Amino acid sequence: MPRFDGTGPYFGMGRGMGPCGMGGGYGRGYGRGYGFRRISRKDEAEILRDYIEDLKEEIEETEEYLKDLEG
Repeated sequence: MPRFDGTGPYFGMGRGMGPCGMGGGYGRGYGRGYGFRRISRKDEAEILRDYIEDLKEEIEETEEYLKDLEG
């Protein structure tokens, strides 16, 4: 995340889970505000659960794509 604004390596990419995205840290990008955000343990746990679900979906899609390639 070169700009540390949650967008990832390319504009519009990334999940905002880095140090400046929804995961906490210094929010510097696109309406997220400036300064350090503190996230409760409950909110952080929910964010991580959502992130795990997103990763599972991404794995499933990648496996389907791989099957098509090998098909």
